[in-house]
Amino acid sequence: MKKIGQKILDDAEIYVMKTAKSSPLDWFFELHQKEIMISANKLLKEYPDADKNIVLLSCWLHDLGHFKAKTLDQVDVVKPDHHLVGAKMAKKFLSKYKLPKDQVDKIINCILCHRGSEPYIPKTLEEKIVAVADTLSHFQSIFYLLFFKIYPKYSLDEFVVLQKAKLKRDWRDLSLLPKAQEMVENKYDFFLQMLDDYQKGTVD
Repeated sequence: MKKIGQKILDDAEIYVMKTAKSSPLDWFFELHQKEIMISANKLLKEYPDADKNIVLLSCWLHDLGHFKAKTLDQVDVVKPDHHLVGAKMAKKFLSKYKLPKDQVDKIINCILCHRGSEPYIPKTLEEKIVAVADTLSHFQSIFYLLFFKIYPKYSLDEFVVLQKAKLKRDWRDLSLLPKAQEMVENKYDFFLQMLDDYQKGTVD
């Protein structure tokens, strides 16, 4: 039986990159996939008891299901089940490495739990780190500014309402690991204030 090593991590990166390039969400790899890896490594420094390789491999594979979208219009179609589809794709990818079953199970559970939706709620430290890194990455890039690229049909006022709700959900989700909130509290306050100011008509 093999253990997770750098070779598998490198192969996972290449696999995800190729999968992304075959979909209209290739930009998503640059925007989100790289940022979640940065976020995961930051969290691993704060929570050193976690299994680093389980976390990193899970982060590489967590959003594979998104790339099933063939057009931008299909993003919302695949999103609700992307953790389920992605877990199946990840399991197929991992099968060629003959990893111990318990390691594969941990990775698949991290992928299933990264959305934090019933019945897949993060429980282990690794599951929490992957889920929080996913959310934390939104604060590490221009994620909140890309709304109209994905949803061009909405007006500016609708954008503000929806993004404000998303921002608050993300902040709530970060509470799984309080140290994550500390990392981006200033950014959260800034984004929220900016949206509040627009709604109040007080934008300078």
